[in-house]
Amino acid sequence: MKKLSLILATATAIAILAVPISASARPPQPPAVPLIAAASGAPGTVTLTYVASVTPGSTVNVYRCVGVSCSNFTQIATAQPASGPYTDSTVTAGAYSWYVTATVGGVESTSHSNVASLSISPQPPTGLTAAAN
Repeated sequence: MKKLSLILATATAIAILAVPISASARPPQPPAVPLIAAASGAPGTVTLTYVASVTPGSTVNVYRCVGVSCSNFTQIATAQPASGPYTDSTVTAGAYSWYVTATVGGVESTSHSNVASLSISPQPPTGLTAAAN
């Protein structure tokens, strides 16, 4: 076990204290950067399959923006457990991009995953009939 030595000085004495440092006293290290393996779906349900390190207390933050080459990502969810998939149930027809970050003990990964983009086609209308003239 590592020890931290402290030197305390007063006007008349100097004391050296050895204080044990436990592993839990060290600040948490950033987790590994996750990877999005796939994005698939239709309006209302897009599934992001990602790979992230799974450690106790880990979560994955999911970010999304509208467009394929967009840059204004907004966090839309914190997912658990930290090993996907995550379903985004708020998308409609259009183009979207996502990335994820991992967090352990309040420390976020130093970078985000790859960006996954998907264009979602509108659902065809239902209940239509054709009539011959």
